[in-house]
Amino acid sequence: MLELASTSLPSGYQIHLKEGFRPASLQRTGFEHVLGRIAKKYQHLSEADCRRIASEYVAPPEVAGHPTGGAVDVTLLYDGSELNLGTEFNAEPDETEQRTYTGSHGLTEEERANRNILINAMTSVGFINYPTEWWHWSFGDKYWSWISRKKVRYEPIETLE
Repeated sequence: MLELASTSLPSGYQIHLKEGFRPASLQRTGFEHVLGRIAKKYQHLSEADCRRIASEYVAPPEVAGHPTGGAVDVTLLYDGSELNLGTEFNAEPDETEQRTYTGSHGLTEEERANRNILINAMTSVGFINYPTEWWHWSFGDKYWSWISRKKVRYEPIETLE
């Protein structure tokens, strides 16, 4: 699907895969790390509120797409050089004034244009974006299923741990 998405890009542009499959154990560890950091930073919030905030950056293990192989993190290259899409890949929303959000305001014209190129290519083949991370795209996982109202195609691959 990424190859097909890349065929819709303007000349000189390429999709750059940053991350794909991630073992479920690594997803759990990552989520717990972020949840602990959020809970420490926002001690006045409930556990549920901390979990909601952490979920904006790292998917909870029970719904995460990377352990299914159905989620990818991508960015754009132009003639082999990584383009500016407004934030670094894997930046955190609360450290970037929510500029990691795909529809974020406050982007330059160039950053918005680059994001639009990526959005058009990925959506043209059926990927769905996770809106707090411009780089995260899903197909066939639980998030994709919930948004598209189609049956889940991919479940976590626990046996590859």
